[in-house]
Amino acid sequence: MSYLREKFLRWLNLPWQIGGNLILPLFDGDNLLSNTKDLSDIKSMRFPLEEFDKLMQRLGEIGQVLPAFVFAPPRTLERYGDQFRKLGLVPIHCPLTVLDKENGPSSTKRDTVDPTLIDFGKTMLPIFMRSGLTHLCLGSADAHFLPLVREAIRFGIKIIIVAGSNESLSASGDLTKLACSHKGKKQVIILRDILKE
Repeated sequence: MSYLREKFLRWLNLPWQIGGNLILPLFDGDNLLSNTKDLSDIKSMRFPLEEFDKLMQRLGEIGQVLPAFVFAPPRTLERYGDQFRKLGLVPIHCPLTVLDKENGPSSTKRDTVDPTLIDFGKTMLPIFMRSGLTHLCLGSADAHFLPLVREAIRFGIKIIIVAGSNESLSASGDLTKLACSHKGKKQVIILRDILKE
């Protein structure tokens, strides 16, 4: 058993509150960062901390929030990894896959964040459901995540969508339509707008 898997399974045995809502946040790090560029301080490479704190408070109003996982390629984790950890996020390394090995260093590389997040989510949903999971918080409005969202809904899990900006919602297709409601409000949270609330 790998060290990470063993550590994760020990973490699952922690005494979570039974009853009420239990939320699992899974964030696409690059997606949220690219859609909040004006909020992050590029020169000092600062993640938009205030917005993130408010996001976690907002999720806390819905239920107990499990530690959040952030999926990102190496360049993002090199730049923001320490800040992610300070925020209590669990960084998940998503290596780049070489598509054309014949060209050596100039080979085309593909980002593996989406498939890694989807596979992780599909694998972990049944495990977290044993602990009373009620909500999946997806930190991306990317339509690529529809298979994960549909799988969660099939299990009876409610969906919360977090997008960096309204512009990032435009290509989401049916994803935002699948978000649940809480206190009469559709749970599609925009990081750019969170400070205005």
